[in-house]
Amino acid sequence: WWKAGQIASYVNKLLEELVDTEAMLEDDDPEIVSIANILEEYEAILHEENLIDFTSIQTDAFHLLEDNHKVYLVT
Repeated sequence: WWKAGQIASYVNKLLEELVDTEAMLEDDDPEIVSIANILEEYEAILHEENLIDFTSIQTDAFHLLEDNHKVYLVT
């Protein structure tokens, strides 16, 4: 379980940085492609199990604000 926790932590750090998984999949370095496959699998598991983690909340909020200019924050 320790290794699984380490992988999840690494994946979350990459996703927080909004890495381009598609670009990683096209990379010539097989290690980069392997990491991209792990990222895709992690996100697929979250989707299949109808789960959301904190990183997903952050990135979804970012994309909502980025993609929808009519969304305003009220303070």
